[in-house]
Amino acid sequence: MNAMKVVLHPTFMKKWKRYFFGAFLYFGVSVGGVIYLGNHGFLGNFGNIAIGFVFISNLSPINGVGVMTYFVRCPLCHGSTVTKSVRQELPDYWSAHCRSCDVLWNLELGNSD
Repeated sequence: MNAMKVVLHPTFMKKWKRYFFGAFLYFGVSVGGVIYLGNHGFLGNFGNIAIGFVFISNLSPINGVGVMTYFVRCPLCHGSTVTKSVRQELPDYWSAHCRSCDVLWNLELGNSD
């Protein structure tokens, strides 16, 4: 029986960092904008609505990080993979296993144990 190959995923961490930075920037601008507008009296009676809108709109980028982590494509065959946080081969990192290529992709995301 052949051993599974463990390979570093070539693009996942770049995409993940770019998305996370964009979500963090969006969060900062939206929260900062509401605070700035509220302090200068531009929101008036709509302050609570604006705060609620900012809170709800910031949930989608946070959920996007999780979706991006669980739906990883194999760079070799572009097929779907099975993502797990702990495997015997990579106990400290998230990994994605492609069944058709029999490759275990190291996603470079560490577990916070």
